Amino acid sequence: MLRFFLIIGLIVLVTTILTRGLRGKKTSSPPKTEKPKLIRDARADAAAMERAHDIVRALAGDDPLPHADIDLAARDLSAFSDRSRERGSIEFVEPPTAGEAACAVLQWHGYISDIDHRSDTDELKEALDPLLERRGIPDFDWSFIDDLEAAENWEALKNDNLLPIVAKHVARRGAVMIFVNPGTGDNYDFAVGSRAQYEQLRALKCEGFDVSDEHSPW
Repeated sequence: MLRFFLIIGLIVLVTTILTRGLRGKKTSSPPKTEKPKLIRDARADAAAMERAHDIVRALAGDDPLPHADIDLAARDLSAFSDRSRERGSIEFVEPPTAGEAACAVLQWHGYISDIDHRSDTDELKEALDPLLERRGIPDFDWSFIDDLEAAENWEALKNDNLLPIVAKHVARRGAVMIFVNPGTGDNYDFAVGSRAQYEQLRALKCEGFDVSDEHSPW
């Protein structure tokens, strides 16, 4: 009888040990398969690219060239990145957001210009004059810069101080100097448009794209 109880006890002990071991053992789940970078939710893609088209349309209207490049960004990231590199812009290794694609394309086609925060006044003029001319202001008066130079007001001629002055002179000609993604890098990106265009762009704010009618220092 004693032997019987010993055998039963041993069986219970072994069963308990095995059960605890199985409970503590984590079963390995199959590795997750990452989706290729170019495969994203089709509905999200369509909405993002439509937002990019809206941003482009606000500044470039129905100009087919920038819109074609937005379509390229949605269709072929590699080709879009190659085009960006050829134009001296950034190389996209990840699918761009709607705002990033729109900013790049608008720069390629001359609707947005940029200067480095250390650029001199000649570089500023070279960047802004084509935008003003496109806006119908081919005779912008830059004499206020000459006045600042004559007065040796070097502090006012620093871009952080000069750009708000330039924006005021642009406003006197009935246009708005639109600062794109202000305060986000050491380059200053800007466009020139109407007040209505500015308000339209502001309403389209999204990841990678923001605007202000005031300069934000670097």
